[in-house]
Amino acid sequence: MKKIILILAVFLPLISFALSEKKDFEYFKKIEKISNAGVYQIDIDSEVESKSKKFLSDLRIFSDEGEVKYITKKEKDEYIKEKKDVNLNIIYKKGKEVLVDLGNNKKEEYINEIFFDTDSKDFRKVINVKGADIKNGPYFNLNIEGKRGDLVYDSPEGRDFSIKFKYSNYKYLKLRFDGENENINIKSFYRIKKNTKIIPGEKEFLKVKGFNGVLKGNDQSIILDIKKDNLFFDQLKLNFLDKRFSRDYVLYSSNDKNAEILNSSKRFDSKKEYWVEVSRGKLNKEVYTGNPIIKLKNNRRFYRLDIFNGDNKALIFEDAIFEKFKKKIFFKLNGREKEIKLYYSSPRVVAPKYDFYLSKGDLKNAKKLKLDREEKNNYFVAKEKSIFDDNSWLIYLMIFMVISVLIFFVYKIIKESNSKTDRDGMQI
Repeated sequence: MKKIILILAVFLPLISFALSEKKDFEYFKKIEKISNAGVYQIDIDSEVESKSKKFLSDLRIFSDEGEVKYITKKEKDEYIKEKKDVNLNIIYKKGKEVLVDLGNNKKEEYINEIFFDTDSKDFRKVINVKGADIKNGPYFNLNIEGKRGDLVYDSPEGRDFSIKFKYSNYKYLKLRFDGENENINIKSFYRIKKNTKIIPGEKEFLKVKGFNGVLKGNDQSIILDIKKDNLFFDQLKLNFLDKRFSRDYVLYSSNDKNAEILNSSKRFDSKKEYWVEVSRGKLNKEVYTGNPIIKLKNNRRFYRLDIFNGDNKALIFEDAIFEKFKKKIFFKLNGREKEIKLYYSSPRVVAPKYDFYLSKGDLKNAKKLKLDREEKNNYFVAKEKSIFDDNSWLIYLMIFMVISVLIFFVYKIIKESNSKTDRDGMQI
């Protein structure tokens, strides 16, 4: 077995892959110089992204001290759920009955629960709930189906000061506290208002004017050129001067503005470029909705928007705005680096797998550095010259030799093992 391991140790390095080096990359950009150790970030601009592989797998950072480990992050909208107490106005308290004004409760906002504060102890009440839009009524029953009201109580085992009822958007609630004990002392009513706060992620925008293509009859075709391919945009906003409309549409993409649309009547030709369907549906615009937005997952240069107007006049197209969340790189420096560069565009390297982690605090407090202009890497080697390029038969010879040697040693081990077994049998 030791002999087999020795053979593999000699031959396998001949067909192994090397780690990424600066010569593997066609372009680089210098990163702003730093003076202190810490966590830093850079934005990946469209120039870098358009020349990189999908998912930015061929990016590397090198300093004069060697390769710098990093992580990539794509910006996104952050949704934070918030809750806050909203005090309610008590209009009157008469014996067992209380009238509550829900205040700024909007007509379209439905609620099904309010709360109260009290300093009373040891009670058990069933609350009958009614609602109305105006203070003088009429009032309508809001008790949950099958119940005379909602139970509230305070006891040694626990307490429940929430009043539940059917979902409603009434402005006024009339509450009747029924129970055997004396009336309880209500100090205040409140409801919990839930809200979702949106912290928008950083975005890049690209405005495109577009030009008209040709479609039959009253239909129209708009060609959009983003000037670069390999850019992944998240959505497309279409701006029309028309105030109100509803149209069927199909959105295509291609790297050739003169591409053909593939359909069942045409035979597929692998040498031709075709328009690939991205999305289809309806373009709708109302006075209160604004211009239509189409979600994207595509990285081609040209987009073709076919709009089917039917018996309506053609829409007046103004421009299109492509949007995408920014992509960022985060990394840590020791402060001794004199020169740092971002290298990209490589036909050979694959995504790195670093043992490198940063906390949320590190990401939040990372200092942003600027990228300099793009430069051509003079040491870039498009393809490493190998002895196998001009002598392809050598690789087959080497594989044959490795397999032959392995078979020989396996045969020898099996033969020795059988011989040992025979000798042991004779001794018995």
